[in-house]
Amino acid sequence: MTQKRNRPPLVEGSAASNTDLARQQIKRENTLKTTKYQAALCLHRLYASAWPDRSGINALQRHGVDIDLMLNMVGPVVRALATFPGDGFFDFDGMGEVAFVIPAMHEDAKRQLDIVAWSARKHDVFGFLLGTAGLLGADAILNPASFQLGPCPIWPTPLRWLQASCTGAVVLDAELARAIFEKAPAGMFLAEHEEAADELVALGLVPPSRLMVKAKKPVAA
Repeated sequence: MTQKRNRPPLVEGSAASNTDLARQQIKRENTLKTTKYQAALCLHRLYASAWPDRSGINALQRHGVDIDLMLNMVGPVVRALATFPGDGFFDFDGMGEVAFVIPAMHEDAKRQLDIVAWSARKHDVFGFLLGTAGLLGADAILNPASFQLGPCPIWPTPLRWLQASCTGAVVLDAELARAIFEKAPAGMFLAEHEEAADELVALGLVPPSRLMVKAKKPVAA
């Protein structure tokens, strides 16, 4: 068997290291461009094939979602058939279950980064399509205004985020979200219940000293 050799470490400042670093930066930029293109293309195809969905709108309204505000904040929410493998992702699947689908935006709140879906039957089952967004509402984590009137809420599901008028955020991927939390301004965060608070701490996203808890038990959506 051929053994894989470890590449020797680069010495900062050398011509070789600078060239490699430049190549790595170009590769990261190209990957990000491809990802944004994929997200925009998937959303375009999804919206282009969607029909006015009064039943879906009614379902969201029954759950307390302000449709006008939702349209202004995140755009249309589309229903599609999807499956949730349980690994944090979802797949469009003509044989799957009914799911609600929305875009996940970059932390600058201007660029589409990923697509998020959640089960219409079980709202705590959700996932992303491309695996490139750490949070729904990433811009709120970085906005000092999110902490001025109280703690910034971290919601356990996309539906709870919509019910709360898109204030705060939802964690989609802990590793990707961690870099955003590290840039958050001073202030407190709010978990909806103790179980969610314990998970945020265990994942290393929020230290206990910056975390408040809204209730002891999960709230039914």
